[in-house]
Amino acid sequence: MTHWDPYLKNGVDMQLQTAFEERNWPVVARLAERRARTLNDQYYEVLKICAQSQLDDPQQKYAAVEAVEQYIKDGTVIKDRYALHLLEYATWNLTADTDYFERMLGPLRVRAVKAAPKDRTSAMFCLEECILRWDLNSAQQMSPQAPPEKKKLYGTLALKQIERAAQLTEQTHGEKLDAVAKVTTRSIQTEDEIYLLHDIVEKHGTPADLEKLMTSSIFSPLAQLRLGRKGLLLRVASRLQKEKKWEELYNIFKDCMKQKDENGEPSLLVYDVAMWKFLITAAQHRMAVDPDVRKTVKDIIDDAVKSKFIRGIYQTNLRMAQVSCAFNLSADDGNDLVDGKVTSNRMRVLLDTIRDAGHLPSCFNDIKEFLEQLDPPAMAYAAYDYVPSLVPEAKHDAYAVMMRLLSLKMAYFISSCPSIYTPIARAEPKFKCAVCDAEISSPSCNECLQKIQAKALELHSEIRSNPQSSLLRQAETLSSCALVMAFCSIRLSALERKSVYSAPAPGNTRHILRALLILEQQAASSPKDSVVCLYLAQLHSLFASGRRARQHWDTLGVKRAIVDSMAPHFFDRASHLAPALLLASEDKGRELTFSIQSAYGSLMMPMPKKLIEAFESASYMSILSMPPYIANLRHGCTRALTLAEEARSGRLIGSQLRTFHHDLRHKIITDELELPVAADYGIFPAWDCSSAPQTYTLYRPGPPLSACRVRLSVLTEAFHHAMTFKPDVNYKGLPVATGADQTYLIETLTRIHNSMNKFLPSARDVCTPSEMIYFEVVSLVSLIIPLCTGPERSKGLLKVLEPLAEAAEAGLATLNDTLPTLDSADVSSLVAGFRSLNQLILLKDTATALCIASKWILSFSERKTERDASGRNLFSQAVLARVKQMLLKGDESLKEAKAWMLKLHCEVAAKPGFNKRFQQWVFEDAEELKTFVGDEATNRLLDSVKHNLEAWQQTKWD
Repeated sequence: MTHWDPYLKNGVDMQLQTAFEERNWPVVARLAERRARTLNDQYYEVLKICAQSQLDDPQQKYAAVEAVEQYIKDGTVIKDRYALHLLEYATWNLTADTDYFERMLGPLRVRAVKAAPKDRTSAMFCLEECILRWDLNSAQQMSPQAPPEKKKLYGTLALKQIERAAQLTEQTHGEKLDAVAKVTTRSIQTEDEIYLLHDIVEKHGTPADLEKLMTSSIFSPLAQLRLGRKGLLLRVASRLQKEKKWEELYNIFKDCMKQKDENGEPSLLVYDVAMWKFLITAAQHRMAVDPDVRKTVKDIIDDAVKSKFIRGIYQTNLRMAQVSCAFNLSADDGNDLVDGKVTSNRMRVLLDTIRDAGHLPSCFNDIKEFLEQLDPPAMAYAAYDYVPSLVPEAKHDAYAVMMRLLSLKMAYFISSCPSIYTPIARAEPKFKCAVCDAEISSPSCNECLQKIQAKALELHSEIRSNPQSSLLRQAETLSSCALVMAFCSIRLSALERKSVYSAPAPGNTRHILRALLILEQQAASSPKDSVVCLYLAQLHSLFASGRRARQHWDTLGVKRAIVDSMAPHFFDRASHLAPALLLASEDKGRELTFSIQSAYGSLMMPMPKKLIEAFESASYMSILSMPPYIANLRHGCTRALTLAEEARSGRLIGSQLRTFHHDLRHKIITDELELPVAADYGIFPAWDCSSAPQTYTLYRPGPPLSACRVRLSVLTEAFHHAMTFKPDVNYKGLPVATGADQTYLIETLTRIHNSMNKFLPSARDVCTPSEMIYFEVVSLVSLIIPLCTGPERSKGLLKVLEPLAEAAEAGLATLNDTLPTLDSADVSSLVAGFRSLNQLILLKDTATALCIASKWILSFSERKTERDASGRNLFSQAVLARVKQMLLKGDESLKEAKAWMLKLHCEVAAKPGFNKRFQQWVFEDAEELKTFVGDEATNRLLDSVKHNLEAWQQTKWD
């Protein structure tokens, strides 16, 4: 049931029904009042109030709010559940209190239930409504809303009830786990109820209660495992690992791994990767106390290997368990490689695993965590010598190709490992590469990366030139080769950069463009590859290629269920690409906006209807896990990010988001509210060493999504909305409203300034330098306006205003300097230009903030002067001159920014011949890559860039 779907109860006469369906509220109010007098029915009185709340008269509009407050005050009982629904509909969105339901409507529902305790239908209706609005005080359940003493009471009651149910189950079953005797409905019967038992005992029981549960013949993880239920074991293992109870964890998994089936064979149920990891991790922590654990674990693995029933994925899991045991449970046996010969047991085990499973696509991901633990010479030997030596021995051509691909991935992986670069003691920092012995200036070898890229290109060409190849997963293999080439280019682009987010030199920019074009070419042959599409969406965004970025994002087809975790990879800073990218007036923009809005469409209510379905189906763990999930979704960074991006996109072309301050995404954000970040990076291939920055972090324009930056972005959009808001043309305001509007604006700006000051000190690590300047300038401007309109404005205002204005102007000047100089003869400067549109946006927004603030202060001074009978100026001439100077600086920056954009558009989009010059510049000294990429990929990129520059002409610059 929702606030936008009011309805009448059965039995209402046809005349009133017709007026209600037509939303003829004056007639509904009149007829309802007549029925209330005639029938003396409370329902019609409520219906009259509901109808009055829909009228335009401000006094009647709030009749429902006043009525509810009076009902609460007088202790009135509204027995009719349909009348309660009408009251909720009438008061929806009329109050700013987020807890209005809990304070007002919830207690009314409680009174209705207590007044008719035998009316089960009404009671369930009221319970559902309270749960959906997360009013747990009215629903009388344990919650953060309850006071501490009631929390303890509810926790104790839950513990006693679940313990009683457990006792009934144990009495019924006794010691016979396979008993089929009928149990009572008050006992624990399902797996979900067992999870609930463990959850309640963990939270509210004593250590003795938990110990009793862990040794129970029915409810212990081991007992449940014998019944084929593994979930409880993993749940308990995660808790023990978090609490660092290694002995208990080790004993549990040691017993589990020794389980046998009815044929005396090892149980396959426990032979997955997670189970082996828990066992070996616990054993690793127990080795110092009990040295025999290594032998015990090794015996368990050997027994499993001997089983003739172990096949398929379980064999792979056992191989990786052997490798993990060799690396984590073995004593240090010296160097891994001496004079080109393998000398350590752990390396022998790893190489044997590569020999047996190197042809599997999953092999690289399985071995990489162990590969980086080897000595540098051993890593190089494994990637460059051992794996290539297996290629001639491969049974099939397909196996040989997979071995070559594995060698490339391993070579790229170790090139990112800091341990293979040995520092050389010299005046200038120097490193020596353990692979090629080259002396380099940074811990990343240019020569090695170029060789890896050349070999990947060679393998890709061989596979593509043989369409009749019997290679399985041919498209996947080609994509992997293209990704290796692209990753090498991305890492080459980061060699000489001072920091991850500093702008690269022109020569390094071409490496990123090569990566983009390599993947663009690959996308033509495998258009549905999700990894390639995601990288392309981000790389196109980096170079302001909005249309192609959106096309690749559309190809991904991100579903509603994962929008919250995937959207930051595309929507973060999306409004910096093209002003029209997210606008609802554009067809594709409408689709993008809808894809986000639909994902959060169920958040109109505090809780979804699915929660009631979970109650009805007795899915207890869903009941417990759904509320925190919904809370994270409602308060998440992604949802707030969409508001900031949507508002900025509209503002840049003069289409204001009029409902900004009333938008739920804005209303729920307070300074104290925690905004969880849900960005998921699991889709990105992790082909880099764990101690090195991952590839996807080397090209993005700034730090990843963070709560601090999202808050500041929303606050700056709130500033622009407050300063530029204009009422509807049909709105006829009263003269007395001017003063109230001014007071509201000053209070809003003061709140914005105070909030920004709370987050700016911690924002430097999560924002780019340009973003920091923009946020700081908006914070300064939101302080300047209240200072100029406050009661103390005449006392030393210039002395206070001068340093604030100078700081704002200095920030603007710094942003001016970040724009590259455009040279029509230099392609690299033009490429730097369309890669700097995010800087242009920040410059424009900063200059706009200065201009609108200065204009408002000057307008305020004029209004006050006109009303002053003496005709005396409100501000001194010096103050007015300083404000006008600030306005002049902002106007000059806007004009320069507009001229810069026009020149970029002219040089790139208007003049012929740019495509050819661009291609020659990108592939300078890289003819093989140029041949591989071809002309089509380059043309698709530049067509998209030019389309974006055309869209920029819609931007409003004044």
